[in-house]
Amino acid sequence: FDSPLPLGPGIVRYAVTFLWIVGLTNAVNFVDGVDGLAGGLSLLTAAGFALIFVSSADTKFTMLICLCLASSLLGFLVFNAPFPGAKIFMGDGGSQFLGFTLALIPLIGRGDRVTTLPLLNAVALLSIPIFDTISAVWRRVRDGRRIDSPDKAHIHHKLMNMGLSVRGVDALLFGVQILVGTLVYFSTRLRGLSSLAVLGLAYAAVLALFGVVHFSNRGIHKRGFTTAGEERSGTAEG
Repeated sequence: FDSPLPLGPGIVRYAVTFLWIVGLTNAVNFVDGVDGLAGGLSLLTAAGFALIFVSSADTKFTMLICLCLASSLLGFLVFNAPFPGAKIFMGDGGSQFLGFTLALIPLIGRGDRVTTLPLLNAVALLSIPIFDTISAVWRRVRDGRRIDSPDKAHIHHKLMNMGLSVRGVDALLFGVQILVGTLVYFSTRLRGLSSLAVLGLAYAAVLALFGVVHFSNRGIHKRGFTTAGEERSGTAEG
């Protein structure tokens, strides 16, 4: 990574790169829970990378890879979108391939030159699957379960628990991804504090999304427990 963070000596950079690739490979797999979601987010992310890389002669090859990936996903989504209904599915192999490919895009070099996308910008573009994965790992560690154990508490599950349909989940998360991609793009065109401020807005948008969804679901669960308790009490009194 051409990172603004003080990653230290080479061994630290290798470790961060390893965690980045393995983590993103699984992160995209985690969001593959409803029709069109993993493919749509990956398409928008690849398009965001392409838009950032288009302005530099040193990153034209990387931009071409992004466009090829986005075009392939567009064709796939014709048959995977939830309207009228998905006819084909990518499976774990497909979602992990997407995560692996998206993780490699900021790392692609050309000779002795590397892409100039800083780590913070790359993380922002992929923040929805990254934050969902961090939440999942924390949730399972907190509950004393294996981090690879399945559950129904990913971002798409919580949104559906709030009453959104599959199409509604896709529309909301795609909209946030477009907003984040736009902010990241402008942050790469600015310099200094202006760039950091716009990038901070991208992170704030995703954090706001996860915060609102988390606390809304907590409220739903509490109301559910209260209602269940009242029903049991009423039955006992009857």
